[in-house]
Amino acid sequence: MKFRIILSDSSHKWHEDYNVFEVTSKVAAEKYATRMIENFNLGLRPNEKPRKLVRIEIGKDDCKLDHYWEKLNLVTERDRTGSFDRLRCKRCSATARRYGISSIVRDKKFKDEKYISCNPPRIVTVRRKVKK
Repeated sequence: MKFRIILSDSSHKWHEDYNVFEVTSKVAAEKYATRMIENFNLGLRPNEKPRKLVRIEIGKDDCKLDHYWEKLNLVTERDRTGSFDRLRCKRCSATARRYGISSIVRDKKFKDEKYISCNPPRIVTVRRKVKK
């Protein structure tokens, strides 16, 4: 979920934008922001001013995240295209190959435009009454 945190110290006011998939509601965004600000305030250096949360604004729920790639093979593989590592996204299970240090190519199965960013399905739980 996209959200904006409006912060202030004793003399300035500013905002920071976040895009966190795990945050699914305004309450969760507020808890996330509060924990982050508390953590910042615990580690203040001399002459730093503590931050305060002013408010939270929720953005459109078109959460687009970068893939969170993890390497699958222990040893770099080779074929006619060169040396590569096999990768899989921890969030959406898309697979890819990494050539060199940063050249990532998604596998044919995940070439479609909808796999450019990572949008894993949200898990929705439904409670039902059980008949006795």
